[in-house]
Amino acid sequence: MRAIPVVGRWRIYAICNARREAQAVEFLVPGGPEDRHAGSKRQMWAYLEHVAQLPNPPRNTAVSHYIDEENRILEFIKGDIRLVYFFDEDTTIILSHCFLKDGQKTPKAQLVRARSNQVAYFQAKEKRDLRYFTLAGDNLYG
Repeated sequence: MRAIPVVGRWRIYAICNARREAQAVEFLVPGGPEDRHAGSKRQMWAYLEHVAQLPNPPRNTAVSHYIDEENRILEFIKGDIRLVYFFDEDTTIILSHCFLKDGQKTPKAQLVRARSNQVAYFQAKEKRDLRYFTLAGDNLYG
């Protein structure tokens, strides 16, 4: 799990692979001038900083809503970017992954990926096999 450097009531972590790469974080790093989603990526970082300060879970359905209510999986929305997440404990948000919106409904593959990440996360937690880290010198906001 990679800690997202936001300060507030909420702790935000991103799921990583074995090489400590967090797809949600990597996806949101703005690229150069050719990155047509750079503005939305910066807005998403700003929104995560805002969310960390909230006293309760985000409730504005225009920027955050369920994509799988049964499994309690949600998405943050900024432009065409979708950041999939779920909750753990009272004040912990787990970022699953990001993708670009390409239609009205969330693609089934994205739902399957989110559910797989959620199951793996809670299994690792149950086995006490979660590892948390931050990388010094990260420039996440571009």
